Parts: sequence; C-alpha cells; structure tokens
Amino acid sequence: MHIAFATTEFVTEKGYDGGLANYLDKAGRIFAEQGHQVTIVVFSDNNQTIEYGKNIRVVRVLQGTAEIEYILKYIKNEQLRKMIKCCWGSYKINRKIKDIHRESKIDIVQYCHLGALGLFRTKRIPSVVRMSSFGPTMQLISAADYEPGRGRLALSMSDKLDIAAMRRADGVFAPSRLTAGIVKRATGITADVLETPAMSVDWDKVKEIPAQLAQKEYLLFFGTMSNIKGIKTIISAVHRILRQNPQLCFVFIGKDCGVAMQEGVRSPAVKKLREAAGEYGDRIIYLQTIRDRDLLNAIIYHAAICVLPYRLENLPNTCIEAMQLGRLVISTYKSGVSQLICDGYNGFLIEQNDPGALADKINEVLQLPCEEKARISENAQRRIKRMSPENFYRYMMKYYRDIIGRKGK
Repeated sequence: MHIAFATTEFVTEKGYDGGLANYLDKAGRIFAEQGHQVTIVVFSDNNQTIEYGKNIRVVRVLQGTAEIEYILKYIKNEQLRKMIKCCWGSYKINRKIKDIHRESKIDIVQYCHLGALGLFRTKRIPSVVRMSSFGPTMQLISAADYEPGRGRLALSMSDKLDIAAMRRADGVFAPSRLTAGIVKRATGITADVLETPAMSVDWDKVKEIPAQLAQKEYLLFFGTMSNIKGIKTIISAVHRILRQNPQLCFVFIGKDCGVAMQEGVRSPAVKKLREAAGEYGDRIIYLQTIRDRDLLNAIIYHAAICVLPYRLENLPNTCIEAMQLGRLVISTYKSGVSQLICDGYNGFLIEQNDPGALADKINEVLQLPCEEKARISENAQRRIKRMSPENFYRYMMKYYRDIIGRKGK
C-alpha cells in the first residue's frame, strides 16, 4: 500500500516543535517497516524530495510564493489573510499529491487537521483527517487567561475552513475520546478513536542518569510550557512543593511559550517559576528542548514523578512516554489523560487548576511504599503495551482498508 501523509510539520523541517511531527515519524516508520511505501508531504522553505528512510520519502512543498505574497500585501483584514493562506496552502499540497499519484498510485491520504490541508483534496484518492486537537476549544481555553470573560466557543474563518476540509474527507479520527466528543458536539462530525502508537525503548540507553542531573532527585515537567499544559498551576504550587521537599529539584524541558498570571501579561514561564519559587529558585532547572530521544528518555526514567497537570490535551505523547518508562505520573481529570490513567491504579489524577491538590498529591506519592510505587509503575507499562507498534499497525490498517472499501462502493 502507498500511504501519503499531508502535514504542516515534520521532524525533518526547521523549527518543528510538537506532537504532530513526532506522531507522523512514528506512524511512518511503523508502516514502512511492514513494507508499505510512505510519502510525507510537508510545508517547507524549499521544493525538494529527500529519502528519509527505507520506504519513506519526504516531499517538501514551498509554502509561500511571490504571487501569493503580492496578493496578501494588499489585504489588511487578518482573518481574510489567514483564510487565503489556508486555501493557497491546501491547493499547493494537493497539487503535489496529484503529481505523486500520477507517478506512483496513492492508496490513501491522511491529512492533519491543521491548515485545512484537505480542503482541495482530489476525490479520486480516499482520504482521512486525523484530529491532533480541536483548535477552537484550545484557543478558548488559552484566551480565558488573556481575555477575562471570554467563555463562548467562537469559530473564526480559519476554523470554518478546517471543518469544511474535515467534511470533505472520507473519514475523521482522533487519538482520544475527549477530542472525538468535542468534535462531535461542535461540528456534528463523527470521529473514530484510534490511539497514538508507543514506540519501543532502548533500555540500555536509559539506565544511566545524564551528567547534568547526577546526584539529584527531581520532579519533571516536559513538553510545551504554556497555560494549556498546566504551567500556571505549577507556578502557583512550586514554592510549597520545594519548601516541603528540600531534597528535590524541579526540572523543566520544552519550549517556553510564556504564561499569564493575574496581571494578564504574558511572561516567560521559567522566569515566573523562579520568581514563584523565591528562595528556592536555584532548584528550578530548565533544560529547554531536547531532541535527542535517548537522552530525554533517560531524564524521564530517572524522575521521581512526572508532573503534567494539563488543562486540555488530546492523548499526550509526554504521558505515554512517561508511563512506558514506568514513571509515576500526576495529571488531571477532564483533560483527556483519564483515557490512559486510572487514579491510584497506574498513575494519579487531580482536579484541574488546583495548586493545593497538586502539592498534596506530590507529597502523597513521594511517601508511598516502594512496593506500591512498583505496582503502579507496572500497571502503567501494561496500559501502554496496548499501544504497541504491532497493535497500532493492525487497527490502522483495518481502518484504512474500511475507508478504501467504502470509497470503492
């Protein structure tokens, strides 16, 4: 089978930062290892085709051109500018897909939901859209910190284009029940639920603690540092956490997108964490973004607890990776994580936006007997085994074949 993925980001491109690129890297490698031909069609700063691995190639599509930039120069309305960019991007991506299809028949195209990439899809090729989030909801939750009183879901023109692209697809799916439910309520579109794959771990490379954290016991947050990811809750709790646990450091890894506290002004998250920690600020360790997967796995593996108090998530790679490595994870109810974690069985859940509950739960988990920690760790790993590459391949191929079969009728 020839499978094409159309995406706004991939791991080969400059400045990528997010779960979408990592998911596509995993999925592409799983299909390629089973002998399928995989083509990644991605926006880039040039038009180029590269061989990424056996049976995998990356086709780069130049996103902007002199023609479209000339048109946009005369359009002042920002919403209209975004809409034109989306349409132009979808047109270019799908023109490239048609060219590829003429050279080597594509059996199915999987579009990311971002950028309305499937808007100009060719109906000759079966297609699906994968929801890595639902933009309007994410924006609503984020905006609540910057625009007090905003509490109504409002669809922009770009959102409406995304939804129109979803309606044009032969199928829509999401990794989490939460996202699928939000999509159904907001748009009426039924999304299937197909979980993200968990890749195998090189255990020989994770056992040795990295030099920068040697002799340290630490809590760990990793991923994008933003309000949606719960950084604001950690900021409000960090002084108490460090005061009550003098043996601990708090390590942060990821892109700092800033946070807004009471003043409503966005500030660097690391700065706010150190200010909130006060006299314990030297125990805040920021390692920025780590691309080396083995190094990141080693840091996760040696953490006392992974602290991930999300406000909203799909099915987070961070939580999957931590559980796969047997780490104890503290996250939140109603954020999507409860699809992975059953409180007290294979991890821990607290209410969202509750700094006191977070500090209390950290203290509670640290004091658990070793036997109890080992039981929860084993249960976490057992849950993630259900998301193995083998299982992912089996249910995705069934889904693709169902879509192709429906299309052929």
